[in-house]
Amino acid sequence: MEKALQLMEELLADPQVNQDAFTNLISDMKKQRSDAKLNQRAIFSRLQSYTMYGPDNPSTFILSNDELSALTPQTLITKIKDMKKYQHRV
Repeated sequence: MEKALQLMEELLADPQVNQDAFTNLISDMKKQRSDAKLNQRAIFSRLQSYTMYGPDNPSTFILSNDELSALTPQTLITKIKDMKKYQHRV
């Protein structure tokens, strides 16, 4: 477990960019969203989340498709590196 945590810390400290993988990830996320609009379970889950938490439910903080398209790999790398600034424990 100690080696696994050390590896995770190393990956968080020095994330690498793969533009093709990033582009595919964004494309896959958009496809999943369009598929979810046709899935009654997914719709019900979002509705249930809204009834439990109100307007500030977890779905509120999901990036829109336009925001996803505007993302760059460097933005994500910066966010990943910033994660180390938060106190954490395992």
